[in-house]
Amino acid sequence: MDPGRLNNGGNGAQYSALAYDSLIYWAPNGDYLPGLATSWKYLDASNQIFQLTIRPNVKFSDGATLTAQDVVNSIEYDAQGSTTAASYLGNLATATATGPLTVVLTFKQPQPDLETIFDQDNMAGDVISPQGLATPTALGTTTDGTGPYMIDPTQTVTGSTYVYVQNPNYWNASLVRFKEVVVDVIASDTSAIAAMQTGQADFFGGSYSDVSAAKAAGLDLYKESGVFATIWTNDYTGKIVKALRNVKVRQAMSYAINRPAIAKALYGSYAQPNDEISTPGFTGYVPGTKWLDYYTYNLKKAKALMKSAGYAKGFTMTLIGVNYQGYLQITEAVASELAAIGIHVKIKEFATFGEYVTAFLSGKYAGGDIQYGTQPMSIESTAIFAKDGLFNVEKNSNPKLLALVAKGNSTHGAVSNAYYQQAMELWIQGAYSLNLFTADNVFIVKPGVASNVQLGLKFPGTASGPDFAFWSPAS
Repeated sequence: MDPGRLNNGGNGAQYSALAYDSLIYWAPNGDYLPGLATSWKYLDASNQIFQLTIRPNVKFSDGATLTAQDVVNSIEYDAQGSTTAASYLGNLATATATGPLTVVLTFKQPQPDLETIFDQDNMAGDVISPQGLATPTALGTTTDGTGPYMIDPTQTVTGSTYVYVQNPNYWNASLVRFKEVVVDVIASDTSAIAAMQTGQADFFGGSYSDVSAAKAAGLDLYKESGVFATIWTNDYTGKIVKALRNVKVRQAMSYAINRPAIAKALYGSYAQPNDEISTPGFTGYVPGTKWLDYYTYNLKKAKALMKSAGYAKGFTMTLIGVNYQGYLQITEAVASELAAIGIHVKIKEFATFGEYVTAFLSGKYAGGDIQYGTQPMSIESTAIFAKDGLFNVEKNSNPKLLALVAKGNSTHGAVSNAYYQQAMELWIQGAYSLNLFTADNVFIVKPGVASNVQLGLKFPGTASGPDFAFWSPAS
């Protein structure tokens, strides 16, 4: 429940958005709108000093009044964590309340695109009350924010059911639209669909592996521009699997994957092969077809690269898997493809997504499937390229990549984006991750709900999911 310890997007944002307003709101049309901050701007030309003006007369759910110092304290708390938000704030030098409602953030190096960091999806802008920060261990099971709802501990069962009730102190009463909102934690997609059938749930963020079962159960389906899927090895220095240190091996793996076939089998017509780690609309994305299918399926070429690298007979590696929103199915499909070039993939399956994430971050395994909504390159690079980045679990360093991103961060417009695109191309050519495709998100809704509730399923770019705090009854 602690927004300073939750990972951004998807599951994390579902828990936080109801109880914690963000400093900046990322609107469905892609605009950045005032949230707890009424305005913001850079105070310098190098993107290192950022000022926020805080909304007056806002109260936390415990009744305390929001101040600039509360914002500073929350940002510093986030920066000390181990989440994606913390990796985005790793460049923060100082956070200062320069007035009752003014905050100035100074970064050690250029840090553009801060609006994205402080939106509701990335969660660094979720502000926690002084009382909450005074007892941070309690934030794991309670809430103390400025959002339209707050957790009712008497009805909540940790790890099972989370019941949100109205925040009586909420500054924008028009957004408090339900008496309560219940989030049920259900271990598998199959169980979630069953819960929909029995009326236990109205909405489920599923995947395309659930489409057939959902249709058979008579449930409604919605889709939105979705996530990027990759098998993330992050072992290109061969710390776990020696063979992965060889760029020819990594390239062979990419050529051995029939992306169009996997995308069609798992996602029908709602996925597109993609070798980039970004998507249209974000800095760093290289338009055109070259990078969409740079590693065109070519077994002959893949086998030749394996032989040239000294691995004609292949090798064995372990990937992790979990039966959650298509993760396991994607990993199994990739394992089957790699077998054709002699790479024997063992899959260590975990029972829950939480266990899967813990295993992924442990650095003990060669990798596993990762699905995420991409970000501007200045932000995405902090989680991927930086030595302490969240996805860089092996703590690898690539000076050329980091230098290109640094140049992009300290320049502007087309010049900046050109550096980001060079970094993207270098990543692809080095086959540092086994990139697969971009796919739409699938949402499963109980019949009748859409006619009674304005689901607000429209969200910008490749955000991880709808913002529940902005749902409302249709009448």
